[in-house]
Amino acid sequence: MSRRVKRKDAGPAVAAEPATPWTILAAIVAVAVLASITGITNGFAQDDAAIIAQDPRLHDLSLWRDVFSQPYWPAPYVTDLYRPVASLLLAVQYAIGSGAPAVFRIVSYVLYAASGVAVYQLARRVLPRDLQRSLHTPHARKAG
Repeated sequence: MSRRVKRKDAGPAVAAEPATPWTILAAIVAVAVLASITGITNGFAQDDAAIIAQDPRLHDLSLWRDVFSQPYWPAPYVTDLYRPVASLLLAVQYAIGSGAPAVFRIVSYVLYAASGVAVYQLARRVLPRDLQRSLHTPHARKAG
């Protein structure tokens, strides 16, 4: 079902189709990827050097017990943080890509896009229907 939108400057009424959820999801993913893709060839930066590139626990999956028994930051850094699941996932990424930074970037981009989609899905569930429609349906602007 299409709606007719009459625009003062557009001449005759034009059919305007509301965006489908799949179109919106594709747009969210595209924006997330396009906003990030320029960094795909970057090396490790800032804390990546200490946490990923220089931590031998993450370079060998057979050291998984060390990930659960030691702090997140390797020595000589602050030992107050404990993130075994994050560290184990970093170790898996390191193993998949043989330490290549691009693998970590791709995982970050996928998580970035997924979180954007999750926010959209949450908004669809909690926002009133009228507000939802106004967010993704073209409307004619009233003159005056």
